[in-house]
Amino acid sequence: MPISSRQWKKLRAFAFAKTGDIAEADDVAQQAVQILVQRIEEREEHIEKPISFLMTTVVNLLSSSWRTQRSQLGKLQENASLLAARVSESPSPVDAAIQNEQFERLHEALSRLGTADQEILCLRYFEQLENRLVAEGLGISDSAATMRVVRAIGRLREAFASLASD
Repeated sequence: MPISSRQWKKLRAFAFAKTGDIAEADDVAQQAVQILVQRIEEREEHIEKPISFLMTTVVNLLSSSWRTQRSQLGKLQENASLLAARVSESPSPVDAAIQNEQFERLHEALSRLGTADQEILCLRYFEQLENRLVAEGLGISDSAATMRVVRAIGRLREAFASLASD
């Protein structure tokens, strides 16, 4: 690894300060290191201050991700509206009430998730992309995309459970 364990800890702490989520901080820190290694290998250049390069890369990755998430949130809200329209077309008032309650619970649980979780769930389930396509879209490995989906689903389950206990 082109950085020391002290620099890695500093990078993770920096990423955590920016994201507020340890899993997302780990993911973005790993992406930044991959970019550094790729830059060194492909261009055979020497990076004078790798930690500065990495912190700048973390900020750039998060900025790009946040822009994408804002766009995905708009699509998520549009899909929520479509779901609400479907609920209103329900043939039975009882079915409509049940579907509406489920939709409201889903919307509330999703709103409790971080934007990274909303984005990955939107890509995987609303856009119905395969994990490899989600990974390509986010610029991460297939296994990282799979882990993010699994983590996001876990956090969605926790949000549902907290709604039930409220």
